Amino acid sequence: QANDLIGKAEKIYFLGLDLRNKENLKILNLTLMEGKKGLATANGLRSGEISQIRNFLNEKTRNNYFIVNSYTSLNAIRTELPFE
Repeated sequence: QANDLIGKAEKIYFLGLDLRNKENLKILNLTLMEGKKGLATANGLRSGEISQIRNFLNEKTRNNYFIVNSYTSLNAIRTELPFE
């Protein structure tokens, strides 16, 4: 069901999901995110970990539209929600 929703979505948000654990992403067909904008929170992670997550998402989704920041979920929504 998640892959169906991702396929229909224009924007993808990963809020509070531990993206260091790639098992959390294996259930998703990341190619469905190709060309879509996305946001992932990485609260409490180091800059190197954030860079690894950003590079992984951008490589797997074949785009450079994923924003990965050390925001809390609420701050991410307040700051990045418009995507403009």
